[in-house]
Amino acid sequence: MDIRETRTEANDSPLSRPSSPMSRRKMLSALGLTGAALLTAGMLTNESKGESVHDSVYGGDGGLDPACCSYTTIAGLRAMTGPVGEPYCYVTDSGCEGPFFYDGSDTASPDNTGLVIVSASGARWKRIHQGEISIAWFGAVGDGETDCTAAIQTALDSGLPVWMPPGTYAITGTLRVKANGQLLRGAGRFVTVLKNTANGSPLLHFGDNTDPKTTGYALSCAARDFTLEGNALSSEGVAFLGPQDDVATWGGASRACLLEGVRVSGIGSGPALRVSAWTPTVTGCEFWNSKQGIRIGQQVYSGRFIANYISGHAQEGIYCDVPASKASALLFSGNVVQWCGSAAGMIVLSGGGAWTFQNTYVEVPNAGCNAVWKLSNPGTNVTIDGVHFSSGTGESAIDVVSTDIRLCTVRGMQIFGNVRRGVYITGTLPITTIDSVRQPSGTSSIALIDDQSVRKMTFVNNAPTGIEMAAATIKSLTSTNAITTVDTATGLTQWFVKDGRVYFGGDTAAPNIGVSGMSLNVREGTAEGFLQAAGVLLGADQIGIRYGTGSPEGIVSAPVGSLYLRADGVPGATLYVKESGTGSTGWTAK
Repeated sequence: MDIRETRTEANDSPLSRPSSPMSRRKMLSALGLTGAALLTAGMLTNESKGESVHDSVYGGDGGLDPACCSYTTIAGLRAMTGPVGEPYCYVTDSGCEGPFFYDGSDTASPDNTGLVIVSASGARWKRIHQGEISIAWFGAVGDGETDCTAAIQTALDSGLPVWMPPGTYAITGTLRVKANGQLLRGAGRFVTVLKNTANGSPLLHFGDNTDPKTTGYALSCAARDFTLEGNALSSEGVAFLGPQDDVATWGGASRACLLEGVRVSGIGSGPALRVSAWTPTVTGCEFWNSKQGIRIGQQVYSGRFIANYISGHAQEGIYCDVPASKASALLFSGNVVQWCGSAAGMIVLSGGGAWTFQNTYVEVPNAGCNAVWKLSNPGTNVTIDGVHFSSGTGESAIDVVSTDIRLCTVRGMQIFGNVRRGVYITGTLPITTIDSVRQPSGTSSIALIDDQSVRKMTFVNNAPTGIEMAAATIKSLTSTNAITTVDTATGLTQWFVKDGRVYFGGDTAAPNIGVSGMSLNVREGTAEGFLQAAGVLLGADQIGIRYGTGSPEGIVSAPVGSLYLRADGVPGATLYVKESGTGSTGWTAK
């Protein structure tokens, strides 16, 4: 059927307009110079937020000038059977509005509703567009009931950036983002919602695990500003795929991908987020009411998890059980972890290495949870810097940090409420450093810091008891002092500092050194001696050893019994003994 012929038929034409046919010249003239350039380049598009090409080019007056444009519908284009006359038209289907052109050189492209429509005669009509493409073009309907899985995936398969208008879109399968640099964007969390109530399929994958080739993983892809809702059967919310956990035949992992401003909830049988890919960035997201919050898999290197809300999970908020070499150099900064936790802990790391937690707000562990951080892999090293922990009502049987790892640093932690121990150290590995732990309110039922291990080294730098903390207990030895060094093999104190004196032993009866004026004084019990630059003095009467040049007689004052070493001495006049008198007289050369 020829388009020019059908335009004269009043009501049953697939392509119609009320006046004479619109020529290519009229179309270009109507679009203007800029529009003409885009049209001839195949780049003109409707705006990503549902605005039609007509609205963006001509203004939002509700319809094109019938004197310069022909109208049809998607069904009308598909119904055309004759040769193509006029190669341009405008589709008016709600949500799918926009200009199309006939590509006579293409005889193979399939009809995908959104970008290509194939007529009954085999003509390929292609949408004129630029920038993001809308899932509505492909048949997605945000009514919460229509299955939109195929429509959304078809949009993603184009490789172009994809826009999801406001609405709730029912899905029944896994959506896959994998084209290099592809963006999947909604109108905002709570505004654009993807919801699976049908089965246990994962909701969104970065990468395509059905593709065994090296093209299956995602590079520099992003998803932002929408909500994913699962159900009790859902096995996964979002996953960044990689070769060791997903497709062993891939030549690389998904990498440098971004998840931003996405809310994931209701993943009843797995994690809200699983990461098994290189250099991920997850920022400003919410992970709610799932089996787990974030699960770290293999080949996760140099990842950043920033300003996320992790809440309401049946088990761990953050979990990792892979070897230390398979998940390392990870930064968790400014995250909230609340209302979650397994019997082991809220943040459970039995794997991974070189992890840093900064400025973490933690509160209200699940009943029966034994620790906030449970660290147990021998190869792991973790820094926990800046923690606010608030326990639940009446909570006590929990450790804030429970560690049996090679290197652990805890600093800047404050505890509000009752806990069992602030830091609990077990095992035989070095090294634990604890610096500035406070408990402004609540109690610690055993001790704030409790080391029952045979570890190589434990450093505790904290305020004395009574200044917002409980006592530190190391191998059952209670220390109320700011700095204590303990031989953890025997549990014996080597030295400690108290009130400006260094004690070499386990209590204040041990030999100790302090400052008296410009001298160091050494004490053992009541005996005291002084160390000065001019000599070594012992006891309260300062009997000791002095030195200098020349004879001390009449020059150097000392009590009887003192010795003088003459630096320029000669035989018989090098050593002097103070044998009599007071003041500077009574020295005898020996």
